[in-house]
Amino acid sequence: MRIIQSRKDIERLQSEGAVPLDLIEVIEKDFLLMVQAEESNVDITNWKLPYYKSLVVLEENDSLNQVIGNPIFMEYVEENKCKSFKYYKIVRRHDHDFQVLYARVGTFDKKTEMWLRSIKE
Repeated sequence: MRIIQSRKDIERLQSEGAVPLDLIEVIEKDFLLMVQAEESNVDITNWKLPYYKSLVVLEENDSLNQVIGNPIFMEYVEENKCKSFKYYKIVRRHDHDFQVLYARVGTFDKKTEMWLRSIKE
């Protein structure tokens, strides 16, 4: 699991190469939208999302159930396509805020993948 709370976290993802560049571009765009929603005229170099609003990249062996907790807190699931693969964008509600999770399609066990497909928008 990769937690993104700052611009430095995105840069670390790029340098490590653990997440495809296509998905990093999506994450960066979403991060900038979240920053703009929080504050205007902010220096994103040192700005940091609170943990409960962080962007999360789920990887193999990560348990979606453990991350989500109660499924009632899931706001929605989308299946999107990058240039070279499909991924889920899973939005989890936390009071009046949201946390966005990303996972490549096929990351989870068969039962979880079927469940995600059944609830996606």
